[in-house]
Amino acid sequence: MMHRNGYYLPSKNSTIITINWMLDVKDGIEWCPKYVDVKLRPCVDRPVKCYILDELCKELIAHNLKVTFDKSHTADVDWLIVCLSTLNPEHRYFKKDYIPTRAEMKQPEGEPNEDNKSIYEISSEEDSFF
Repeated sequence: MMHRNGYYLPSKNSTIITINWMLDVKDGIEWCPKYVDVKLRPCVDRPVKCYILDELCKELIAHNLKVTFDKSHTADVDWLIVCLSTLNPEHRYFKKDYIPTRAEMKQPEGEPNEDNKSIYEISSEEDSFF
């Protein structure tokens, strides 16, 4: 049903794909790009998922859009990259000379500090609203 309405959905194995989420997308409560809006950009060396989530959430906030992510409900990395390129095709991840930093290539260990919160802590503090 969602594909027939033109929505570019995450992989069916993504934990964000729930009936409630899809209904919220259909009703305009949650944001999901449509195929006509998708802007694909190459990201040859992409960072790990948590950094992509952080960057995507910054773009969602800047565009005043809402997508709910938490520890148990996330999308696949390919969908996150496509959403990021759709919202900001000029993001540094899509630049020809982009090389991930050493920190961006590995999953952060332990608790993040206040300056480098992961998306999971932000979503739990703000009731999963982006």
